[in-house]
Amino acid sequence: MQGRKAGRMKQFAKNVVIMIMKRIYRLVMRKGMVMISLFSRKWAVGLIVFCLAILFYLPALRNDFVNWDDDIYVYDNPAIRTLDIKAVAWMFTTSRAGNWHPLTWMSHSVDCALWGLNPFGHHLTNMVVHGLNTLMVFLLVLQLLRAARKPSGEFVPDGAGAIRTAGITALLFGLHPLHVESVAWVSERKDLLCAFFVLLSVRAYVAYAAAPGGGRKRFGFTVCVVCAALALMAKPMAVSIPLVLLVIDAYPLRRFSGGAGKTSRVLLEKIPFTVMSAASTLLTLRAAQAGKSICSVDVLPLQARLLNGMHSLAFYLQKMLVPGGLSPLYLYPHPSTIRWSDGRYLVSIMVIVLITAGCWGLSRRGKHLLSAVWAYYLATLLPVIGVVQVGIQAAADRYTYLPSISIFLLAGVGVSWSWNGAALTRYPRFWRGSIVAALCFVFAALGMLTIRQIGVWQTPERFWNYVVEHAPVKNPLAYNNLGNAVARAGRLGEAIAAYEQALAVMPNNLDALNNLGIVYARSGDVDGAIAQYKRALAYAPDYARAHYNLANAYRTKGLLEEAVAEYEKALSIDPGYAQARDNLAEVAAQKRIQDQKIRDYESSLAANPADAVLHNKLGDLYIRKGMVGEGIAQLKRAIALRPDYALAYNYLAWIYATSLQASRRNGKEAVALAGRACELTGFQNPDFLDTLAAAYAEAGDFAQAVSCQEKAISLGKEKDLPAMRVRLRRYQSGQAYRSY
Repeated sequence: MQGRKAGRMKQFAKNVVIMIMKRIYRLVMRKGMVMISLFSRKWAVGLIVFCLAILFYLPALRNDFVNWDDDIYVYDNPAIRTLDIKAVAWMFTTSRAGNWHPLTWMSHSVDCALWGLNPFGHHLTNMVVHGLNTLMVFLLVLQLLRAARKPSGEFVPDGAGAIRTAGITALLFGLHPLHVESVAWVSERKDLLCAFFVLLSVRAYVAYAAAPGGGRKRFGFTVCVVCAALALMAKPMAVSIPLVLLVIDAYPLRRFSGGAGKTSRVLLEKIPFTVMSAASTLLTLRAAQAGKSICSVDVLPLQARLLNGMHSLAFYLQKMLVPGGLSPLYLYPHPSTIRWSDGRYLVSIMVIVLITAGCWGLSRRGKHLLSAVWAYYLATLLPVIGVVQVGIQAAADRYTYLPSISIFLLAGVGVSWSWNGAALTRYPRFWRGSIVAALCFVFAALGMLTIRQIGVWQTPERFWNYVVEHAPVKNPLAYNNLGNAVARAGRLGEAIAAYEQALAVMPNNLDALNNLGIVYARSGDVDGAIAQYKRALAYAPDYARAHYNLANAYRTKGLLEEAVAEYEKALSIDPGYAQARDNLAEVAAQKRIQDQKIRDYESSLAANPADAVLHNKLGDLYIRKGMVGEGIAQLKRAIALRPDYALAYNYLAWIYATSLQASRRNGKEAVALAGRACELTGFQNPDFLDTLAAAYAEAGDFAQAVSCQEKAISLGKEKDLPAMRVRLRRYQSGQAYRSY
């Protein structure tokens, strides 16, 4: 009996142990599955936000380059076509584009090696980096929320709530149309790369702060410093990294709560970041000064800068909340219009002050989330609020790429708080369903707005037309670049109209004057081109490009003496102007040939003084050489020797009608001479009719000038028509034509 009882007790004990083991197993498995579930959900959500960020930017793959910095950075930049030691040295020393960002140059160089100048590949790189940045935002928010799980008296999502918050933050970041400028603009690769390494640096810093010590901690800090350096090498906007790390130290890491010794250690950690930021600032200022892009205090007073900076802080918040009316270029208003009494600036200041006061009040009550969000926002915008004004923009969508993360994080926390609150209501499923529906609507709306904004960047012409249409005032830069875009497409008449619009707003716009001259030259109106280059040089005598283009125009007309002088002026201003140096050598050789021809004609005339054709040819060479008086004498001699020599009549009439020197112009005589040339050819020679129109315009008879010019156009050769049409427009507007 006792043996049987002992057996039963043994079996009972065995069953109890088995039951306990099963319960422990089930408990471990249940908890383990929760952890596995959270781990899987984390990466599933991360993959979703990465894919959605790329998906909504797929239309950008159809976009072309735009003629706003893309030429400087990519398609007109021979320095990035190779990636050898010489090219890398250039990347680290150049001040091209008014910035020091060697890593950005390297990324463009790699793209050129992979894709050449096919914009598809360059846009693809931007898209992928933006997708990675969106994933990095998701992971960083999760990391920060884990670090913030300490008693603080405020709501901090954890577990599934943290994933939800991070996902919402990342999707707002990835889909918001305010970021289209940073992604769809190839030249803003620097913004994307900078953000990527800033996010990596911050993630490494948070991991370093949480590490217990030893090699792992040192490795985390090293990665943090290296990534910060790479961010600064991509774009100097990363100079705010020391401030960002201090904000994170304060909250959520709470590293200032361990006494004076710990605070000193935390501050000392920022020395390498501060040194790197200072070096980057100095290099960037030097590059900007070399590019003459820094606005002086005389032109833009400090008060105007501060007011515009305060306004831009509120302006960006408004665009994040209501992303309408986005523009690639928010032109800086005239300093005289920036006043304290202006309602826009007063409201902006009030908004900033109220938010700051609210953050301070919450911090005093132990709620630091809003203060940390606001401090991060201010710190990341500090380099671009315009205290040191570079460029003509008062604000820019691209400046919000990193700063917007904190505002989107606040939105994500707010949604998670509402989600948890919905569980306490009578109808939790209804309210949570409403939250999901609202989120779907917001993300779909943001995605559609993003796709629409990407279309703005599709072609240079569409881009600048959009800027022109959405500018509150006429923008000379937009009209000038629109002219460049349509000129590149071969629509020279539209280009001329765009340049003239730019000059109507800003008569001393050097680029517009120079570009107008180039288009005139392309259309065959070399004399019109010369006039525009001279207008540009009247405003800026040290404008090397205008000297170079003027030399080219003189060379086209055969005025080699003048061409040599202009090439030499261009080289004296810019000794490294290789094209000017090459052309000068070619023109010097042409000039020697021209001088030899003059000597040959002079010798021939000595033997045949009654040859009218020789006198006409020698006169032409004299005029091209700049000896206009001697040339006129030869033309008159040709007419005297041969009264029916229409070509000599026409040439002499052209000089009397279009000379830049008023003392040489004689409208009445020009009409008589050009009329005689037309009579001799039965009014059927378009070149002679063109001259007669110019003569009538000089004489003040614009009705006859228009009539003759229209007939010349109807008879003219295709290659001559653009220049003739330009002159027709001048006569129609009551302006005479000037040549040389």
